[in-house]
Amino acid sequence: MLPRMLSARVLVPRVLILGGLAICGSVLRADTIFTNFIAGPPQFSTEGIIPVTDNQFDYSIAEEFTPSASGDLSGIQFVVGTSDSPDIVPDHTITLGIYADNNGAPGAALDTLTYSGVVAPENAATIPILSLTSVNHPDLTLGTNYWLIMDGPAADSLVWFQNLAGDSGILKTAGTTDGSHGDWIANEATQGVFEIDGTPDSSGSAAPEPGSWLLMVAGMGTIAFLRQARR
Repeated sequence: MLPRMLSARVLVPRVLILGGLAICGSVLRADTIFTNFIAGPPQFSTEGIIPVTDNQFDYSIAEEFTPSASGDLSGIQFVVGTSDSPDIVPDHTITLGIYADNNGAPGAALDTLTYSGVVAPENAATIPILSLTSVNHPDLTLGTNYWLIMDGPAADSLVWFQNLAGDSGILKTAGTTDGSHGDWIANEATQGVFEIDGTPDSSGSAAPEPGSWLLMVAGMGTIAFLRQARR
């Protein structure tokens, strides 16, 4: 004997809920749209560091990057350390900004993210990868150059761990990110490690996401079921 079929009043809401969950999973999915982490643990080099603050000067460190896909910024991952004693400075404040490119230097600010919390000693055996979530979610476009700027208070001592692959130059200035306390200048041929995560754009002629396909299939199945139930 065939199992009893669910009524349309029961089946349709279930189908719509499953379809909605599939769509949400597709929309909220964040992909890596830029990374310069070295492959394999610990994913970055502990042999080189870039001073961000040194208890006297506050440097703004700017790193250029080009997204490998278009998407809305969802978050940033980065690696920093400190020589400050936790008894003296238990928490550190680090500002990360995403800036548009202006003829090879940082231009207009697109988003600002702030980390406030514990930072591992720069000589620790294990250095955690820190992460921040974007609130404004600016759109980042495939093939367009942008800048990530790290800044911190001069009262602390912070370092940004390097990627020693030599894949990009560094621009930095003493003072604020607008260059009011110094001009942007080329520094080293190495790069502070970071990852830019984004939610892929849903616009354009690209094929629908899996969640969209599932919702369409579920919709067609519901229509077929309702037609069958009326007979």
